[in-house]
Amino acid sequence: MRIHGTTQLRPAGHFRCEEQPVLATAPSSPYDMPIYAVAKVHWDHHMEVAKALYSIPGNLIGARVDVRADRQLVRVFLRGQLIKVHPRQPPGGRSTDPEDLPSDKTIYAMRDLDKLQRLAAGHGPAIGAYATALLDIPLPWTKMRQVYALLGLVKKWGPSGSTPPANEPSTPKRSTFRLSAGCSNAAPRPPPHRSSRCCLARSWRPGSPGMTATSLSAPSTATTRKWPDEHHPGRHAGTQGPTAQGQARPLSRHPPRTPRLASTGGMGHAALLELVLADEVTRRENTSAARRAKTAGLDPTMTLDRWDNTAKITYDRAVWNELCSLRFVDADHNAVIMGPVGVGKTSLATALDHAAVRHRFSVHVERCDRLLKRLRTRRLDNSHDNEIRKLLRVDLLIIDDFALQPMDSVDTTDIYELIVERHRAASTVITSNREPIEWLGLMADPFLAQSAIDRLESAAPELVLDGQSYRQHQKPSPREPLDDPPAARRSSPRRT
Repeated sequence: MRIHGTTQLRPAGHFRCEEQPVLATAPSSPYDMPIYAVAKVHWDHHMEVAKALYSIPGNLIGARVDVRADRQLVRVFLRGQLIKVHPRQPPGGRSTDPEDLPSDKTIYAMRDLDKLQRLAAGHGPAIGAYATALLDIPLPWTKMRQVYALLGLVKKWGPSGSTPPANEPSTPKRSTFRLSAGCSNAAPRPPPHRSSRCCLARSWRPGSPGMTATSLSAPSTATTRKWPDEHHPGRHAGTQGPTAQGQARPLSRHPPRTPRLASTGGMGHAALLELVLADEVTRRENTSAARRAKTAGLDPTMTLDRWDNTAKITYDRAVWNELCSLRFVDADHNAVIMGPVGVGKTSLATALDHAAVRHRFSVHVERCDRLLKRLRTRRLDNSHDNEIRKLLRVDLLIIDDFALQPMDSVDTTDIYELIVERHRAASTVITSNREPIEWLGLMADPFLAQSAIDRLESAAPELVLDGQSYRQHQKPSPREPLDDPPAARRSSPRRT
């Protein structure tokens, strides 16, 4: 048997005599590996950790807290201070402390039916009996919203105005929503505003169907005004209670040209309604596109209509027209935009993003160095894979100023994973001052670099820009005062 050169002892005998007696026993359970995460507090005062919900004290809605979860406990920290400890729940579980919730939310969150019935009975015996009858079912918590709606009617109309009929059965057949409509119909209506008669008088012509001189003198309940009622700011004339309050984006937000067109008599009711709906669709489309462009991080000034065609910049118009058609996005192809500094690579790429947003594609644009830095920091909190998945789900990804700096092995791996996973699955647009052959020398691993760039080029038309830098045209003139506000200066299209 071998003799150890240093101890001059046999290893097996030395282990049995010296080392084995001092060894501790092996643990009976596996090592408890805690979970570290950053969770967001949602509107219901709960956060989600490992697919389970935990309540958070205080008014921290929208805040992000640090979480450490082991097998037994979930500890929550805010700026390094321990603010809450919960027992660990399985996936799908929920741990709610009533002290963490506001007083007006505790009853519904904890399903405290007794307290809800006492609250309803405090407004009168009829209200209490009606709430008790609503909750007298096998699954009473499913009717808690109707009891809250009943309490809302009590707050709006008073206990006497919202009391159910005396002949109401012990198990109510009518819902609180029908009761709300009945209260609205029974309430006295204010007299019509004078402007409604003026509008009808201007739009009346002799022989108009359905409109007589008598209808102009007497108020008509069938007339629906499109502006708010001065007596009920939250209600529109011709609608009742919950229907009016539930309307999203009322037509009163439209410009005042609609009443003027109706008063001139040059447009029928069907054509007028079509015009109103077309204006509403256009407004919503523009608002939705602007919101999605802001979420994607797009510069609102870099659009196709802001491009200066007088600039001394040359490029292949046929390739650019093909990119503007967005057929490469439908076909999951890529695009490479190259050129020297200042010829408008970023502007053209962002203009493509704006066009893609209008066509309901999901887009994201980010500079290459910022993207790699963000992915590197995501490795520290174990959210790197989630960030990669978000980038892979985007229909059109634009990486600006690609390969301006050397990339280490970590950056090269991230670029390789993005390009390879998005190959033939989604579209990627690269803007760079260098040619693809120069990218190979700036990436740490030549094999990963060659594989990624080969896939990128195999499905990407190249748009090469050449010319003078457009930033020279944006240089301030000596005649312009430098202390003027930016809005007063002469603006010109932006180029990069």
